[in-house]
Amino acid sequence: MKDHVITEKQQPGETEVVGYRPEDVLHCLPKPELDLTNYVPDPGKIFPETNLLDPWGPSIWVVDGPVVSFYGCSYSTRMVVVSLSQGGGAWIWSPVPLTDELAYEIEGRAGGVRHIVSPNMYHNRNLKEWSDRYPLAKVHAAPGLPEREGVGSEDLVFDFLLTDDIHKDLSLDLDQVLFRGSYCDEAVLYHRLSGTVIFADLIQRHDECRCTGASGEMMRYNGIVGKQGGTPKPWRFSFWWNGNKKVAENALNVILERWKPQMMIVAHGENATEGATDLVANALSWVKTSEI
Repeated sequence: MKDHVITEKQQPGETEVVGYRPEDVLHCLPKPELDLTNYVPDPGKIFPETNLLDPWGPSIWVVDGPVVSFYGCSYSTRMVVVSLSQGGGAWIWSPVPLTDELAYEIEGRAGGVRHIVSPNMYHNRNLKEWSDRYPLAKVHAAPGLPEREGVGSEDLVFDFLLTDDIHKDLSLDLDQVLFRGSYCDEAVLYHRLSGTVIFADLIQRHDECRCTGASGEMMRYNGIVGKQGGTPKPWRFSFWWNGNKKVAENALNVILERWKPQMMIVAHGENATEGATDLVANALSWVKTSEI
């Protein structure tokens, strides 16, 4: 039986998983390339009356998912859909539960699903059902996700590990940078056309009215409630403990100095339609200070 092998993919920055683990936790079999250049959606499978996709900007939509429990705290969830310029088709970020109505609306508005992204190792809940429905779509996993106990299986294929460089098929529309060095690495994405930065858990902006009781107090203590937003304190501490705040600072500088986003989408809490660069700088100010 082969060892787990990771080799460099031809395109820059992406790492292709080509082996599998002895314990059969992760099988990585090659998938055929998906050419959707001439893709035409079936008009009979479009549900415009559902309006599940909320337009955010040119070629980008958000989809609000269910509220989930995370360590006893109630978390709203959100998915992002991007219609790709190169080759057509849809890019899915942090997928919410899949329904026929949602699938048909995505196909009608953005095209067939070509890429599915789990931006960190905790945003994997619905990967399997999306991969099953779209078996030719490439699944992008954050570092640490394939190794998580109970995540990998012979039925779920991880095609790429996220790095600081975006996959070549996505580069016209998106850019990414990896916040690494903590207990949970997260890839932060940037949609070029709309000027939107996209965060999973690194910045959370939970609704104050919904954060009640003991769990709400815990979320406030962690600084993740309200419009300013922030990073949970244990996560901040892990960057400091591992001596990797400088690595995080370099990633933050990409967002603030190169991207300079105008808008921000977060998986948990309130999005921002303006002033995103300042919001990010304030929410992640701990990166550049001695604050924990």
